[in-house]
Amino acid sequence: MNRTMAQRSSSSSFHEGLSRRSRSRVPVAWFTAASILGSPVLAAAAAPEGAARPASAAPASSASRSSSDRGERDPRNAQGAEPSPADRAAAQALFEEGRDLMEQGRSADACPRFEESERLEPGLGTRFHLATCYESLGKLASAHALFLDVAAEASQRKQAEREKVARERARSVEPRMSRLAIDVPFASSPALRIERDGALVGSAQWGLPVPIDPGVHRINASAPGRDAWVAEVNVPSDAGVLRVNVPPLAEHSQPFFEPLSRKIGLAALGLGAGTIALGGVFAAQAISKKNASNREGCTDQTCSNAAGLSLRREAIAAGDRATWAMGIGLVGIGAAAALFWVWPTSEDDGETEVELSPVADLQSASLRLNGRF
Repeated sequence: MNRTMAQRSSSSSFHEGLSRRSRSRVPVAWFTAASILGSPVLAAAAAPEGAARPASAAPASSASRSSSDRGERDPRNAQGAEPSPADRAAAQALFEEGRDLMEQGRSADACPRFEESERLEPGLGTRFHLATCYESLGKLASAHALFLDVAAEASQRKQAEREKVARERARSVEPRMSRLAIDVPFASSPALRIERDGALVGSAQWGLPVPIDPGVHRINASAPGRDAWVAEVNVPSDAGVLRVNVPPLAEHSQPFFEPLSRKIGLAALGLGAGTIALGGVFAAQAISKKNASNREGCTDQTCSNAAGLSLRREAIAAGDRATWAMGIGLVGIGAAAALFWVWPTSEDDGETEVELSPVADLQSASLRLNGRF
């Protein structure tokens, strides 16, 4: 009886020890990865019972989470300036809050905290957590880019383990990414500009499936003298390529009184027509005065009395006013014609040059129009 109980006790002790040893082995991989990534919370959660836990891994209070959790910090922030002590403190507080929110499954609230922390004081650990946050939100293109960024910087700093983990995370994300290709099937001009969400898409990217986060994206195409084309595309979260074709841009239907040069031309036309009409009035006065002086006995050479001489002088003055008014009116009409039909009306006509200048001497006056077309 005693031997049987002893055997059972021995067997029980053996299985209990085996179970304890098994439990101590299970989290080793998680504990190692968490330690590499600089996450004391994950390391503490993964540490086996009775194992020594690092001081930074204590889950009790935020005071134990030192700034080293965010990894090595860059000496300058996003603005290229040295972070102030206040910025460093705020960056640490934001990082810790973002990490707490991630542990609660609130990734949508955590990502802005990591983003602001990274802006105030960039750090490898912050970028890694931000990439993880993006991945949990399904923003796989952003997560992939950040993981690669962390891996590249870790390689420069000779941090082989951190580089390895970041590259593995990037490889795990890559097959699940959505991609967007912008196709330009027509012969485009160098002036064609294509934008995606306000950012320029160079011609080298046309037709290339580029990783992009799921959601609605805005595509713009524009060119001088052409109507702009705008489209909004909804990129699905499934892995695959969504292609968007940019159609040929229609010629811009420009209003008759556009651009500004034609508005000025319209004003010049009105001024010219008005002064010519005024010149006509002066001309009619000159003719009337001359006829009246003729009735008083004046000829082209002489006048027989003072009244006829006065009328003849008034006729000559009215004729001079008519001549000046007619000349100004013709200049206005000429300027209007140049502004309407010769002056550049679009960026495509930028080589056209027009110069309008008066020429006068003691005997005559004229208007000279020079141009290069």
